[in-house]
Amino acid sequence: MKAVKIVPSTGQVERAADGKVYGWIRRKNTPYFVLHNGKAERLEKKPVWTPATGAVTGSQFLVHRDFPKNGGKLKELDLIERKLTVTEPDGKVRELPIDYASKGVYIMSMAALPDGTVRGAAMHPMRYFIFDTGKQAFTGTGNAVYQWNALQTDGTHLFVGGYGNGALLDWDITKPFTGVEKKPHPNDNPYNFGEATPEIHRPSYIVLMPDQRTLVMAGTPGYGRTGGGLVLADRERRSMRIIPQNRMMSPQSVNSLLPLSEKTLLCGGTVTPGTGGRTIAKEAELGIFDLEKEAFIWRGKPVAGVKSYYSMLPLADGKVLIAADLDKLLVFDPAKRTLEKNIAIEPLEMGRMIWQQGPRMLQSDGNRILVLMERGVAEFLPESGTLRKLTDVPKRITSGGTVSGGRIYFACGPELWSYRY
Repeated sequence: MKAVKIVPSTGQVERAADGKVYGWIRRKNTPYFVLHNGKAERLEKKPVWTPATGAVTGSQFLVHRDFPKNGGKLKELDLIERKLTVTEPDGKVRELPIDYASKGVYIMSMAALPDGTVRGAAMHPMRYFIFDTGKQAFTGTGNAVYQWNALQTDGTHLFVGGYGNGALLDWDITKPFTGVEKKPHPNDNPYNFGEATPEIHRPSYIVLMPDQRTLVMAGTPGYGRTGGGLVLADRERRSMRIIPQNRMMSPQSVNSLLPLSEKTLLCGGTVTPGTGGRTIAKEAELGIFDLEKEAFIWRGKPVAGVKSYYSMLPLADGKVLIAADLDKLLVFDPAKRTLEKNIAIEPLEMGRMIWQQGPRMLQSDGNRILVLMERGVAEFLPESGTLRKLTDVPKRITSGGTVSGGRIYFACGPELWSYRY
């Protein structure tokens, strides 16, 4: 297949005092456009304009709703249903159809379930999806309410860590979907355990403990904060509680998790603060956390200079495969608390490991261990402790992954891809 170069970019527009709007792309050598009277004209060079006064500023949710020429008001702009709803000066409400070209919204997360589906969500707008791997078709979609960062499953339930506000959801796929709500209600499916902000605002990892009852969720804190807490949820009682950041890894946040026993967890830290927060820690740590004592029984820095431990996968010999800083693949022995191997990924020439807000770059079907790279799929071979290339992918892999039926599924921007290994 011919390689396709993807150049991510963002459009920007600004109102000018002359009544026109000027637009451009946030990258070098961008073309500039003037937008006026329903037409867009490409300009030969960067224009000079005086910004309009009286602009609505502040929250990202503020918009211009008033139409100054006729006194009408914008009621709703629905980009999903492609319609504009306007309230006229006489009070009448009018719907106007709109249309636009789009490649779709970026896929954020996905997880395979035993019923043959891959379920996950996209972002901006927040939409969940159901993909039938047998039919190779999307069979459901709807309002996800949250950005579904972190996913985990026990086979019949999909557990979701949602941004913003650090929500923890439990979707029982054997029962009718009733819609995502912001607060706990007994009969909701998914059930919302609650929100953990500011201790966790942007979830990164969820694990189900061996008792099949306790859920643990990690992530970074609210905006402007440094150091995240930990969420413990009881599935039987349908309740959750939060261990605050000052009893965890602060000024780090716990970024990844792996159960080591009924009551202990291997925790991987990150120095990354909440959005807009101040980075204080210089290096990330690994730690072993005891759920009964609610305290770390060991913390250490087995690899110098690591900023984030992103993902963990247990190996058959009791050791742990860890993705760190996207360019380090490590084998760690939790019994000895020592680093066993640091595996080079550069020789594969496949870029770094992929990253999204709930990292899933390490995947296993119980027999083989796959690693998602920016430009393809690799396989970790436990016997030799080496990494080998399986395939190149013509587009940049942006999120994933999950395995089902001999395939690994992943996303390239808004597209769901799979590779039979």
